[in-house]
Amino acid sequence: MLPIKKILCPTDFSEPSYEAIKIAGELAFHFGAELCLLHVVPPVPVIPMGDGPSAFDVSLYEQELETASKRTLAEIINHLEWDELRGRLIVLRGNAADEIIRTAHEENVDLIVISTQGRTGLDRLLFGSVAEKVVRFAKCPVLTVTGKSLEEAEQETLREKREEDERQEETPEKKNTYVNRMEAELKEWGVQLDVLKAKVEKSKAEVKTKYLEQVQELRNKHEMTRQKLNKLKESGDEAWGDFKKGFEEAMKDMKEALKQAVSRFKKS
Repeated sequence: MLPIKKILCPTDFSEPSYEAIKIAGELAFHFGAELCLLHVVPPVPVIPMGDGPSAFDVSLYEQELETASKRTLAEIINHLEWDELRGRLIVLRGNAADEIIRTAHEENVDLIVISTQGRTGLDRLLFGSVAEKVVRFAKCPVLTVTGKSLEEAEQETLREKREEDERQEETPEKKNTYVNRMEAELKEWGVQLDVLKAKVEKSKAEVKTKYLEQVQELRNKHEMTRQKLNKLKESGDEAWGDFKKGFEEAMKDMKEALKQAVSRFKKS
């Protein structure tokens, strides 16, 4: 295993995965290794919409997700404290576990650092544990990082943001960074909703209608949250703190609704 020359750290932009990035960064700095940050954009399920043409351009949507993901990865690497750290950003499309394993092999990495928890329970419900599959099939050593619970991560994130707001006035640069990160997160949620709907389409007839109604409610919340983000982007730098508060409340409501929907679907 030693010496460690290249470390691969996958992230889904969740708080638990950020803990893994911190550890991977410390190891890379200590060993003088290259840190490869990887984000995998999941495939967008194509749901038949009848014989008429669809206004939804899947390819363009996936390109937008890739662009937003690269921007978020760049922000993450810039926020790491070590100027001497050698970092490389990788964005791929496909199944997360498969792409992580393939990249580790092709890049000949010496170590994978991965969180055992993701953004929500949805990935575990539909795809199984990414970390578990990576541990089983990766040919190099894998360091798993046990992240905090989703509720703990949310509370800590909101608390840190409130404290930061109190310490100093928000700047245009911080606003842009925050908005870009939230846009990437909303796009990821949009993909998760598409996947959930595709799964619902395969349900039994007696529960299919009920599940589709729940998915539509989630889409409505998703759209409302996106509209609040647009208002946040258009707000003046002096007043955007007020819009930010309303947006974060909508984000919290969206997360809770998504978690409840996944729980109901799992029990049925």
